[in-house]
Amino acid sequence: MTLIEYIKSSFDIAITMNAEKKFIELNNNYNKKTPEYYGNDYEQLLRKEESNLREQIGIQNQLKLYINSLKGKIEYFTKENAILKKKLVIIIFILI
Repeated sequence: MTLIEYIKSSFDIAITMNAEKKFIELNNNYNKKTPEYYGNDYEQLLRKEESNLREQIGIQNQLKLYINSLKGKIEYFTKENAILKKKLVIIIFILI
């Protein structure tokens, strides 16, 4: 191994070790932070998520109403279809 390769390898190891230390330090600091640490930002985030949740619930309720409306239409047209089939059978029977 040449001197340049040795120095390059040493730098790579040092950089990797430093990056690992920084990652562990950041991870530990993140885990220690409580909602109080974030203060207003945390409250704003909660409010935003609550708003998104309420919007989602509203959309689900609208979809339920729409589904029920479609079910009613399906029932109506199913009955109408049965009536028309009976009328068609009667007409065919008369024509024969």
